[in-house]
Amino acid sequence: LWQGRKPIQGKIYFSVNFLCFYSFIVGKQTRILIRWTEITKLDKNEPLLFPQTIKVVTRNASYEFSLLTNFREVYKLASQLANMAMKQ
Repeated sequence: LWQGRKPIQGKIYFSVNFLCFYSFIVGKQTRILIRWTEITKLDKNEPLLFPQTIKVVTRNASYEFSLLTNFREVYKLASQLANMAMKQ
């Protein structure tokens, strides 16, 4: 996860209803829980440093996740889950 120019190392999790991120480094915990229905835009982003970045935009915030293992599969799954949530 990128917050500004600072990376936060952690894990991203997908469920049927949520996109989740969790990090615990040096006593600092970061948790993000986003409902698929809150996502207004899900896009592959092309920043200068890390080309494999998923940009998640909600009504209130924007998040960028990069350095993902199996980037294409992760993006495809996220897109499918977001589309399923929109159809319901």
